[in-house]
Amino acid sequence: MPAPRKPLLATLKDALSVPERRLKAWLVIALIAGAYLFGVGVRLAWVPKVEANPQAVWAGHVTLTATDGYFFASAVQHAVEGGEPTNMRLPPWEKHAITTIATAAVHVLDAAPLEVTFYLPVFLAPLLAVPLVLLGRLVGAPLFGFAAGAFAVVGLSYFNRSLPGYFDTDMVSVTFPMVLVWLLASAVMARDGDGGPDEPRALRYAIAAAFWTASGTFFYNRIAPVLLAFSFGFILYALIFHRRERWVWVAAPLLLVAVWGIPWWARVLALVPLAVVATRVRLSRNALIAAGAVALVVFFLTSPGLDLVMNPIERFSDRAGSTGEGGIKFVSTTSLIRETAKLPFDRLAQRFAGSTLAFVMGVVGYLLLCARHRAFLLALPVVALGAFSLDGGLRFTIFGVPIAALGATWLIFLALGWLVRAARALASRRAVLAMHVVGVLAAVPLIAPNVEADLARTPATALPAGEAELMRDLRAIRKPGDYAVAWWDYGYPLWYFAGVNTLVDGSKHAADTLAVSQILFSDSQLQAANLARAAVELYATTKLPNAPALPRLFRRARKEGKTPRQLLAEMATPAYEPPPKTREIYLYVPQRILPLMISIEKFSQDARRPEGVAEPHQPFSVFSPAVKELPGGVVELQGGYRVDPQRGVVLRTRNGREESMPIATLWEVGVNKSFEPISRALKTYAPTGAHVLLMRSYGSALILDEALLRSNLVQMYLFGNVDKDLFEPVLRTAFGTVYRVIR
Repeated sequence: MPAPRKPLLATLKDALSVPERRLKAWLVIALIAGAYLFGVGVRLAWVPKVEANPQAVWAGHVTLTATDGYFFASAVQHAVEGGEPTNMRLPPWEKHAITTIATAAVHVLDAAPLEVTFYLPVFLAPLLAVPLVLLGRLVGAPLFGFAAGAFAVVGLSYFNRSLPGYFDTDMVSVTFPMVLVWLLASAVMARDGDGGPDEPRALRYAIAAAFWTASGTFFYNRIAPVLLAFSFGFILYALIFHRRERWVWVAAPLLLVAVWGIPWWARVLALVPLAVVATRVRLSRNALIAAGAVALVVFFLTSPGLDLVMNPIERFSDRAGSTGEGGIKFVSTTSLIRETAKLPFDRLAQRFAGSTLAFVMGVVGYLLLCARHRAFLLALPVVALGAFSLDGGLRFTIFGVPIAALGATWLIFLALGWLVRAARALASRRAVLAMHVVGVLAAVPLIAPNVEADLARTPATALPAGEAELMRDLRAIRKPGDYAVAWWDYGYPLWYFAGVNTLVDGSKHAADTLAVSQILFSDSQLQAANLARAAVELYATTKLPNAPALPRLFRRARKEGKTPRQLLAEMATPAYEPPPKTREIYLYVPQRILPLMISIEKFSQDARRPEGVAEPHQPFSVFSPAVKELPGGVVELQGGYRVDPQRGVVLRTRNGREESMPIATLWEVGVNKSFEPISRALKTYAPTGAHVLLMRSYGSALILDEALLRSNLVQMYLFGNVDKDLFEPVLRTAFGTVYRVIR
């Protein structure tokens, strides 16, 4: 008599299942250690490359590979060195998990802050392997979790944002939500010996998830929208699929308390008595519903609600400028930040999984994983963050790495499971174990391209050692409370190495970027000095750390009957009286600002637009870091440009056609042994055209238009034309110049 057929759903469930091969706890721990050490090893293997870069080593220590890392490193530095803080934007060391850990490590190891902050990502980032191995164990396939963990810790995007020296929250920002996925999935998948819900164990996992959620902003200060999505998503999921299980009604209020808009430690403390009551008192469902309603009301009273979600989305999506006070356009920095850049699909796929094939496998595998174990739908907030990279830019690709790793490796194990079934070897424990081992080996070709790309990464540093030395020289002459006016990329490093305050930095780069840009690209040094004094004194004395000074300066002018344009024009005249001097202000101009001229200039070009003119002047500039002399006096530049002094033209071949641009003047610009600017006009060709600056001292060249030639940046830094009544050069090196504002 033939065996009865299985129901269709049971057949599909079997087809989507990987033959289980559970391992003892000590073996699972060994797998976690193996995947973790693999991630550590790949990162350490990259260190000799960066150590071989002389500009990456300062004072015997390798400098950080992320500019934002100096924000957190400055907090560690201040915690170690002590003293009264004068930088009102400097975070307390105990505010963030990574600064707390680093500060403790500095004291325990008796090491330099720069050394600890460089190496800490090596040991924190691979912890991502832990929840992935545990997720594999949860579905009866810890070797699947091991393969996914080894895949994720070296995923290209994740490695790029958690490599040695990348002292930023990225080294914990992905691990944290994946631990939450494991806790929540463990809660809904907790089953007793009869296949029913194991409610005590499920509740324990849910309580742990609530405490983990409550502490989230300590690990990653911008994770609040993600926590919100996890809490409400889990409650919705549980009410749909597990509403008959009592533990769900107990867990829901706890997860709502975990996202209240109060400090993280207060949320944790609030959860302690609630967790005790939840485990010891059996309340009715109506009482639990009432508790959930109260928790929800408190959430809306204490939290900004949808703004938690929408503000970050708008911040990373909006690449357009906005009109500020008096019709002057404040340009958003989002369009210029590399991490918000949009990439073509193939490069995005590489960022996610190392190759397009692995990415496709990851998507298909994750869908099949959810079809078999619907608890993995709880990872959708992480999936959404990864998918947001299609619009928000490559910054978000790191969140897609563990999902792609889980999906791709699950697909491999699933395919091998089908082969085992086809060979009728399912009854053999050895065959199933062999299948799992082969699954790990089959994942190696997907993991290998990531490792290869990781180790091939350019050993670049966020701040050249020579520039760090220039900033350290500034520390020697500055007094506590002094300010540096510099482009925002250099803000955090100036905090760390120079110990000065800044007007703009890596997270405060709103309207005040216009002020810094105007100081550099105005053709009036008087206006630059007055604007620097007015903006810094207003910002420093009003003590509003996150509020830009320029809009307030413009509003004051409007109360006096002046438009912002009239105020800026007045600053260029002796009639303007700047506020009293209460501190020194230094203008920091590094050599590497020259390739950024066009990008930085656009932040203030609308402020220089004359009244009645619809569009501001669009400048032209080409920076070439290498110059090659050709026969006949022709100078070849990078980017396909050639300077022909005999014909008086700049040539460029593009799309098979040669284009020419007339030269107005040809200059030779350089520095003497004291790094003071020296220049001479080689030839004047015409009243209009491009100005070519051959900077042989630096092995580079600049082609620019008249407006940029007359700018303060070019005149002061490259030509040395400094008004000694307004600015005093106090430091000069091959890496830049520092001016003191005298006004």
